Amino acid sequence: MHVTTTAPVRNTALAFISDACKLAQDDALWSLFCDRMHSYGLDRLLYGFTALPEPGPNAPSNWILRSSHGETYTRRFVAEDLYLDTRYAIWARDHTGTLLWSRHHMLAPGDPVSETRLRELNRMHQLRAGAMVSFPVLPNHTHATLVLAARPDLPQSRLDRLWLRQRDEIEAQIHVFHQRFQLIYTDGFRLTARQKEVLRRVAAGFTVQQIAQELDLSPATIDKHLRLAREALDATTTAQAIARALRFSQLYT
Repeated sequence: MHVTTTAPVRNTALAFISDACKLAQDDALWSLFCDRMHSYGLDRLLYGFTALPEPGPNAPSNWILRSSHGETYTRRFVAEDLYLDTRYAIWARDHTGTLLWSRHHMLAPGDPVSETRLRELNRMHQLRAGAMVSFPVLPNHTHATLVLAARPDLPQSRLDRLWLRQRDEIEAQIHVFHQRFQLIYTDGFRLTARQKEVLRRVAAGFTVQQIAQELDLSPATIDKHLRLAREALDATTTAQAIARALRFSQLYT
């Protein structure tokens, strides 16, 4: 007797989580995540994180950014500091969780100039609906935010209903992506405890001679630790190594 078997239907959310946990490259994970969010109608994403406690004027060099927007949108968003003092940015600094854009009227207003620029930029690129996720601070002191914009033909009211029905599923995938991305991204930039110790002292303004005296090591040994730290962080100068160690959550962990 011939028996016909049917392949089990694969749960797409669980499949994403399974696939994400197997990836070892951040670019591949970002691409997989963008494709998955696209299936919900969220086709333009902006994800940023930093190990610094507060964003500021130097944020583009301290924040790691991933964007599926066009280059024009991303460049202007960063160049005009629209991640700093709009109502959405202020909310993300003070809260964790998900904010649907339909609730924007409930937020305290931000800087009027930045608010106007953001509205103009979003209107120009047909960003009419979306959501924002502000993540809890991880043990490595990383602060991160994800902005998800819906495709132009998906109104906010429909997105709100979709999110209400599938909140747990969508947010589980978002948080898996975030934690997995953090692990993959920083894993390739590991410093030894001694390298961190020496970099921290340089960042605090100590000279090589002072560090050597404090740690009871020779100046040549301190120089060696600094050189190895630069190599580990793919940096050409010690100042660049310190900046990258901060970005990769390596200096104070």
